[in-house]
Amino acid sequence: MKRNLLILTDEFPRWEGDTAVSRAVKGLAQSLSRYYKVYVLCPHCFCAAVHQDMDDITVIRFPYFYPRKWQALSNEDGLLVSLRQNFFAKLIFPFFCLFELIYLHKTIKKYNIYVINIHGVFPHAFLFGLIKSSVKIPSVLTESGEAVLALSNDDFIKKNIIKFAVKKVDLTIPVSIYSRYKLEKICGFSFNTKII
Repeated sequence: MKRNLLILTDEFPRWEGDTAVSRAVKGLAQSLSRYYKVYVLCPHCFCAAVHQDMDDITVIRFPYFYPRKWQALSNEDGLLVSLRQNFFAKLIFPFFCLFELIYLHKTIKKYNIYVINIHGVFPHAFLFGLIKSSVKIPSVLTESGEAVLALSNDDFIKKNIIKFAVKKVDLTIPVSIYSRYKLEKICGFSFNTKII
């Protein structure tokens, strides 16, 4: 019997045939479905199903603002771009974090998740770090490097968020040697890492 794996991301196709959002995480989920029963937790987008089966993957989309058509963080631009360019997205970001935290804890418990793969150090790995002691499951962080590479030297708060998140996960998979170097420089300590 397959164990349950949860992928936490903000980049997942909103519906079948969605070409505006990167399909890399879906490809990974499909590959992992040979070994695990895969669940994906991602933010809801207006007109997308809240719960959907895509191939062998169960997709759970958490709503984070009402009315749902105002959910400005889960569009084709992606979370980080929306936060940089959209003032309203910045206003509703605290709601996004709160609902992700609630749904993350609920999903792990409801589906008896064995291991979690988190895509992105902020906010996803940070939020998982807040509940890690209560869920007690192994965690793997896949870091694309976007948040880390965009960090300037004087971002004290962001650096501490990254340090906290990296300390809380069991394994970090940066996309390159340079991303690992940047992460280690920000954190000031070495951590369990693998580059694939």
